[in-house]
This record gives sequence, C-alpha cells and structure tokens, in this order.
Amino acid sequence: MSDNIHLTNLTGQPVTIVNFLINNTPVQLMQEGSGLMFSATYSDKNWDSFTGMILSIKSDSGTYNVDLNRDHYFNADNFRYPGAGSDVNYILEGTNNAASQVLLRLVYRQLAAPVYIYSGDSKMLDKKS
Repeated sequence: MSDNIHLTNLTGQPVTIVNFLINNTPVQLMQEGSGLMFSATYSDKNWDSFTGMILSIKSDSGTYNVDLNRDHYFNADNFRYPGAGSDVNYILEGTNNAASQVLLRLVYRQLAAPVYIYSGDSKMLDKKS
C-alpha cells in the first residue's frame, strides 16, 4: 500500500515529529528529501472509523501539540479522516507573531483520486510551556 498520510512543513524552519497518534495508534512519519515532507501509511482502521489524532512537533521555536477528537477535527466531506481508503496531507503553515501557535491545515482525497480537496477549516498546535 502506498503512503496515505503526509505532513508538509511550510513554517520556514526544520521540524521534528515528537509524537503522532491516529486512533491511539503510533504512526511513524518518515522524512522525505529536503525535510519539508513526511509520509506514512496508516490502514489499521477505515477512514470513517476515525476517533482521534494527536500531533506533537518540535522546532527551533519550541514544542507544539494538537489533540483532535472526531468532533473537533477539520470540517470537510467524506475521506477527510486518516485511514484505509483516504489520503490526507496536513500542512504546517507557520506561527503567529508570538510563536505560541502553529497553523495546521488539511487537504484530502479518496485514495488514488487525482486531486486533493482542501478543508476551509484550520487548527492550531499550541506551544507547550
């Protein structure tokens, strides 16, 4: 199976994945090429059986976390959740002026569909104190 979870780092600084859980299952995101992309395969559950996601990253600015359950996940249509049958790309877009949060966005598609669909919603990873 090809990778169906991606994380794109557009923050302007290197990031390390500290922790990434989907449905309480650890997922190892592997860094690709220049370090702007990370990818993994997750197929333990179907996309529509999603219960939650935890992501922690570390950068020069600090460590940031987000914990999203199904009710607080991105607003969008079918295949927006990670899992078998979907292909999701999380995009880290940068910090706020105080560097206390990192903006997280989502594009998604049915696995092997030709084009990603964007979610108009965004989430924040909060800086760990």
